[in-house]
Amino acid sequence: GATPAEEAEELARQGIQLFKANEYREALAVFERSLKLHPIPVVAWNMARCFEELEQPEQAIGAFERFRELTPEPDRRQIADTKIERLRKRYFGALSLTSDPAGAEVLIGDKSLGTTPLDALPVRVGTHELTVRLTGHESVARVVQIGPGQALSLDLPLQLKPAANPPR
Repeated sequence: GATPAEEAEELARQGIQLFKANEYREALAVFERSLKLHPIPVVAWNMARCFEELEQPEQAIGAFERFRELTPEPDRRQIADTKIERLRKRYFGALSLTSDPAGAEVLIGDKSLGTTPLDALPVRVGTHELTVRLTGHESVARVVQIGPGQALSLDLPLQLKPAANPPR
C-alpha cells in the first residue's frame, strides 16, 4: 500500500486538478485530507489560494499562516507574509472604540466583538450595524462604513436609562 506521504502527494495532485477546473470547494476538501495525512507546505499554500478565490479572507490568512509554519524556507515565509499583509489591507479595516463608561459590549450585527475599550480590532471592509450596550444604559446603534486598510476610531458616550420608578 501507499505510505501516508505518498497518499498525501496523490491527493495534492487531485486538488491541483480541481483548482485548475475552478472547483475550489472540492479542491479544499481534497487538500484538507492531504494535509491531515502528511503536512506538505505547498498544500497549505494551495488551500489559501482556494480561500482567496472563494473570497474568504479570514480562512485564507489562516492557511497562509499554516504555510508559514510548515515551510522551512525564509524567502517563502516572506512571500506568505506579503500575501497575508495584502489580504489584511484589502479586506479589513481597524476599529477602535471607547465608551464612557467603559466596559460596554460591542456587537456587529449579532456577533460580539468584546467590550470597550477596543483597540484596532480587524473588521471586514463594508457597512456594518454596530451596537454598544451596557447594563443600566441606553444602547447606542451606529451604522459604520469601513474602507480597506482604514482605521476608524469612535468614542461613544452612553446615557443612563431613566429611573424605573417615576416620581409621584
